Amino acid sequence: MLNGAINSNLMELGQANINSLKDSVANLVSSSQAPKLNLKQPQAQTVQQPNNLANKATQFFSVNKGKGLNSPEGGYNNECVSYLRQYWSNIGIKTKPAGDAWNIFRNFGSNGLTNKQFDKVSNPQSGNVKAGDAFFFAPNTSGAFGVGHTGVVMSNPDKNGNVQISESNWNGAKAGSRTINVKAISGVLRPKV
Repeated sequence: MLNGAINSNLMELGQANINSLKDSVANLVSSSQAPKLNLKQPQAQTVQQPNNLANKATQFFSVNKGKGLNSPEGGYNNECVSYLRQYWSNIGIKTKPAGDAWNIFRNFGSNGLTNKQFDKVSNPQSGNVKAGDAFFFAPNTSGAFGVGHTGVVMSNPDKNGNVQISESNWNGAKAGSRTINVKAISGVLRPKV
């Protein structure tokens, strides 16, 4: 019996404390003493991301170094255009055959390649060549023969305007890389991915 009375008293005391606490909270919220809560959502911070195309260009080269690639449809083994089109396919841009190296650049817009896929930069300088770009040599310039030459820029220009490129069929070689100066480049197509 004593246990029952104690439990009953404890329950009444507990209920009284709960009611008192509810009243105190209600008074605090309605008074000017209530703490002001900042319920604004935190803003996302902008983080400078590395050039994703630079990573993709470097990775593509490292997987294909020393190989003679076919075009995405097969054939044209070890040609510079086959290397370039395989790179574009690898980064998610599907293209159709558009001719030799120089005609891909020169006929941009009328050969199936569009402004939705690429930005075209003619006579680029150091400031507008970027890693991930497709570079083009005009025919009979910079060591290219009568159909020009193409490949992929793998680095942004250094202070002297030098970039690392990857390519195929330079002097008959399979996929390789070398350093050139951007002054040698006649134009670039920059993928929009």
